[in-house]
Amino acid sequence: MAENLLQNILVGERIKQSQIPRHYIEKYNVSNLYRYAHSEGYRSTYTLTEFSEYGVCPVILDLISHKEYNRIFRYV
Repeated sequence: MAENLLQNILVGERIKQSQIPRHYIEKYNVSNLYRYAHSEGYRSTYTLTEFSEYGVCPVILDLISHKEYNRIFRYV
């Protein structure tokens, strides 16, 4: 995932702002969120943040199982 993000910070699927779970807003204060599906069945979420010295950079928030991902996003 890290190598893919180095090549293209938009490699993940963007989650609509209205669909960002409260979990991420309260815990990380995010206004944008992307999901990245790993081939092993895990999911990661990341946000894009601007740093004055580096510009816009991805910040990986978590690496979770598909089951946990479904729980957070209320798919189950």
